[in-house]
Formats: sequence, structure tokens, C-alpha cells
Amino acid sequence: MSDNIIKSYGRDKFLFLINEFSKGTSGAEIARQFSVTRQRVNQWKKALGVESVTFTMFAGVEDRVRGKSSSGTISGSRTII
Repeated sequence: MSDNIIKSYGRDKFLFLINEFSKGTSGAEIARQFSVTRQRVNQWKKALGVESVTFTMFAGVEDRVRGKSSSGTISGSRTII
């Protein structure tokens, strides 16, 4: 799929597409940029990678989850995948 996109739109546009996916740009906006349908953008997205979402919990919240009391201040964070 990536070869077809590069052949049709060029390497710069392909890199732009990957960057837009990474930024979470809407399929509708990407479709406008490439003059294609949102369905085509969704097909590209599924063929080129996997979308993942990361939730980062504040340290004070993590303490509460673990049953510890919190000092009320939030310092640092921890990423949970």
C-alpha cells in the first residue's frame, strides 16, 4: 500500500500522510488534503499501521489507585499502556 501511495502522490505527501495520522488529524481533513474519500483514508490507515491510545495518569491519581493517601499535589506522571 505504501508503494502505491508514494507512486500516486509522491514521497513528501506520503510522509505528510503518516505525520497527519500520528497527530490524530481527522479522516475528513486528510481526505480533503488528498482529494479522496474518508473511506479511502480509513483504508490507508488500516493498511499502514495500528492506532493506539495512551492514557497518562498523574502521580497523585496513581497513589489513590494503589490505596495510598495523596498529598494533594500533582508532580510527575506515569504512562500506562
